[in-house]
Amino acid sequence: MSIAEVIKYEGDNSVFVWKHPCEDFNTASQLVVHESQEAVFFMNGQALEPVWNLLSTL
Repeated sequence: MSIAEVIKYEGDNSVFVWKHPCEDFNTASQLVVHESQEAVFFMNGQALEPVWNLLSTL
């Protein structure tokens, strides 16, 4: 399986939880989170502490 380059959910807002099918990310991967969305990362079954980074604004 290849490394995910861009990770984003483009469905409707009726979905409460969505898991990206690829679990192989690296520091070059780009995560797109829209205004009405939040992202939570898990490692070994535990939610990671929230980290707020504004990388860029389109």
